[in-house]
Amino acid sequence: MKLNVTEIKVLHHLATECSPEHCPSTSRIAIGVDLSMLAARRAIKSLHRHKLANLHRTFDDEGMCAGSGYEITDAGRAALAEQKDRTNG
Repeated sequence: MKLNVTEIKVLHHLATECSPEHCPSTSRIAIGVDLSMLAARRAIKSLHRHKLANLHRTFDDEGMCAGSGYEITDAGRAALAEQKDRTNG
């Protein structure tokens, strides 16, 4: 799968910044990758459509949604590794 530069930046950010306790929101991704909100949103939606990123919701002890953010999927990690292999030769 061919990804554009913005999608690769967002995937890399998700791979390095996301943990089970913390998944960045669109605004945090935009700031972390130095993109506009619109560019970040478009990249995330494209990655989500291709099943390379998922929306992750965090719940509190009472079962209420405490927040949400995006996480990289296994397919996203594979696509990122494939992109790195292409650029390294």
